[in-house]
Amino acid sequence: MNKKRMGTVFLALLLCGLALQASAQDAEPKFNSNGDDLTKIRGVLEEFRQDIIRKDGYAITKLVLNHNVLFHHTNTQEEIDSARKLNAQFDGIGPSQLDGFVEFLASSKDT
Repeated sequence: MNKKRMGTVFLALLLCGLALQASAQDAEPKFNSNGDDLTKIRGVLEEFRQDIIRKDGYAITKLVLNHNVLFHHTNTQEEIDSARKLNAQFDGIGPSQLDGFVEFLASSKDT
């Protein structure tokens, strides 16, 4: 294959890749939820809202699917660097803060 033809093939592949990337970025996610799903989701959200109003930390923990996923802030780079001085494998997330949130909620004097 000569250089001109190889350059043309490379350019065509590059343009196809850019076109695919542009169309993928414009695509909106599709959700296959039906009316029953939406009713259940709204029910869980309302239950969560009521648990917060009642300051019922235990009830909130029952709504959490995986204790290690929810209720965590994003660490700053300084916090990550500091944690990696003690643990080189620190992933930047750390343990769940659900327990701290529940304790704060239950003991808060605010309405």
